[in-house]
Amino acid sequence: MGQICLLRQGRQACAWEVGWIPPGVAHAAAAAWPVSGSIVYLRPDLCAALPQSALVLKPGNVLNAVLDKICGWGEVPAALSGPQQRLLALLIDELAGTQGAC
Repeated sequence: MGQICLLRQGRQACAWEVGWIPPGVAHAAAAAWPVSGSIVYLRPDLCAALPQSALVLKPGNVLNAVLDKICGWGEVPAALSGPQQRLLALLIDELAGTQGAC
């Protein structure tokens, strides 16, 4: 699964807000202080148009809003509604067009 890590509060070595980790990429994270955030998991078939290496991103307003909405779903339902499918497509488009921050 691909992972989108959204940092809401806290501080990392590089002041990141969103991390992208493609499927199959080994990774680890640690913080020496309290942090809070969310992780969105994407099926591998949804990751084909996304970067194939891990990135740290500075998201724009649209990406932040889309991630907030998707994180509000809790667990992603097995069958997405039409609006949920469109929001997920927008998320992928936004991630594909976002530049790395660090």
